[in-house]
Amino acid sequence: MALQAPVLNEFQMITKELSAIREVECAFIDSTGHSGILVTVILPNSDPSALDKVVNAESNVMNAFPWLNIDFEVVLRAERALHEVVSPKGSLLFAR
Repeated sequence: MALQAPVLNEFQMITKELSAIREVECAFIDSTGHSGILVTVILPNSDPSALDKVVNAESNVMNAFPWLNIDFEVVLRAERALHEVVSPKGSLLFAR
């Protein structure tokens, strides 16, 4: 009998998708109210390839959870300290 892959909940899938993108420094997650989630993704600089990867990750999550109102916000750190560019909302999802 073949083993089935475990079913991931939305938080696990977001973590899995974003942590696979080596350019992502950290991500925060927050509830926006009725069935809504805001994910703040921190990138070190403007990198079209990294932005494409984040968009693909967002698409994968949205396709897996179509009923979930999810918004991804990408913040470019641009050699500044994290506290200078973002006031983290919600909980730290992961950090490198």
